[in-house]
Amino acid sequence: MSLLINIQYMPYVLAAIVVILITFRLWKWKRSLNYWRDRNVSGPTPVLYFGNTLTALFKPFVYTEMEWYKKYGRIYGVYGLVRPALTVAEPALVKQILVKEFHKFRNRMPETD
Repeated sequence: MSLLINIQYMPYVLAAIVVILITFRLWKWKRSLNYWRDRNVSGPTPVLYFGNTLTALFKPFVYTEMEWYKKYGRIYGVYGLVRPALTVAEPALVKQILVKEFHKFRNRMPETD
């Protein structure tokens, strides 16, 4: 009889576990989209899960980057889906990061042509 009661509530238990897991994942995504704001780095507002990539679907990404450069300055934070990325458009600082401070900036995204 007690096994029958446990099996009877199993769908509710599974549904509760799924809801908890989905809620936790959404909370983690939302928290990851506050990365630049928590560090006082300006940048475009991301959309949950998509970050700033939706903007690139509607017009060429080069124009989007130029708009962000004009609006947020030479250094700003963006999100590729939920992964934060720092955009640096100041040549002297790029040189310093890539040459002198190379060891401090590991895990960079691969270079693209």
